[in-house]
Amino acid sequence: MLTSLRVAAGAVLAAVVLLTAGAARSPAGEGPGKGRPDAGAPVPVKAAVAEKKAMPVEIGTFGTVEANATVTIKPQVTGVIREVLFRDGQAVTKGGKDSQTGETTKPTPLFKIDDRPFQAELDRANAQLENAQNEFNRQKELTESGGTTKSAMQQADANLKAAQAAVKSAALNVEYCTINSPIDGRAGACLVDAGNLVKSGDAALVVINQIRPVQVSFSVPQQNLAEIRKRMAEGVLKANASIPGQPAPETETGELTFVDNAVDRTTGTIRLTAVFDNQGERLWPGQFVTVRIVLRSEPDAVVVPSAAVQNGQKGQYVFVIKDDGTAENRPVTVDRELGTESVISRGLAAGERVVTDGQLRILPGAKVSVVGKDASPEMPKAGGAGKGETGEPAKPAKSAKPGARPGGVPGA
Repeated sequence: MLTSLRVAAGAVLAAVVLLTAGAARSPAGEGPGKGRPDAGAPVPVKAAVAEKKAMPVEIGTFGTVEANATVTIKPQVTGVIREVLFRDGQAVTKGGKDSQTGETTKPTPLFKIDDRPFQAELDRANAQLENAQNEFNRQKELTESGGTTKSAMQQADANLKAAQAAVKSAALNVEYCTINSPIDGRAGACLVDAGNLVKSGDAALVVINQIRPVQVSFSVPQQNLAEIRKRMAEGVLKANASIPGQPAPETETGELTFVDNAVDRTTGTIRLTAVFDNQGERLWPGQFVTVRIVLRSEPDAVVVPSAAVQNGQKGQYVFVIKDDGTAENRPVTVDRELGTESVISRGLAAGERVVTDGQLRILPGAKVSVVGKDASPEMPKAGGAGKGETGEPAKPAKSAKPGARPGGVPGA
């Protein structure tokens, strides 16, 4: 048994010795990670030049669109609805003189309530007014001739005024039977149908929202309050609102009009409101929008595409392409992002080239070759790699041995 164990141990030792000797005799190009056909070749990347230009200083947040005015239409008299005179969602107007054209327009009718009972009441009130007027005239003549008392004259005068008031009230009830839009805006869904009996001050008939202009409410951190108030004191403070996912031309520009009188202690934010003309009606009540307040402009900001900025364990950094075509890992401080651009406050100078695509294949100090439309014509071609003298892409190096795949991995 002991002899068998010794024989086995000797066989294992011999195998280890043979394996070590074979590895020592193997060429350097056949080991893993060695002799790669592309070892030392520049890494193809895309690049951009850091620019110095004027960039706005903004506060970005989210807000909610609110109607500038909301009116709930309710009946002022009790009666049966004879007609519904508008369509759901229709644009309505209060009428009046147009400030631009000078034309006078009529208000949009919404509902027609049966006015026959109120018209009959108006006729009765007019008859009573006529009788009261005749009695007043008679008492006045008698007063002048001394044929009546002062109290009779006073009673006739009071009866006349009461009759006049009754006529005005009856006429007003007849007018209330036609319900017009009190504001310019959009009507919501009609909440009643023709034939329904409605009571004075009872359930709503329709809700109208004014959306030209429209307002957007949002909140910002309390740290920005001092500068916002300063800019508002200097003049009009602009605000931009856009619908998430919509292109830039769809952005609406308005004015900041309201700063709340207290900071919300639970969130440390303060509520603001901006008003937008919204002539194209792109902003709709209840809509969720992105809001930016332009506080001022920074004239000489260093700007790079946001794709160039990477996040590492020690913070944010970029790969700077040096004059010799190698990449340098450079820590930077990003002040803010505006769209697809980042403003760099520290670590980068205008005119330096940074890598915008291909960072995952780069090690600090590695050679790079700028390709694609972002390549700069002044960019040195490290070692002549990348594009050749004719501007055509350089052909890949031949494999180390027949059938080998790129990267030194033998073919199947």
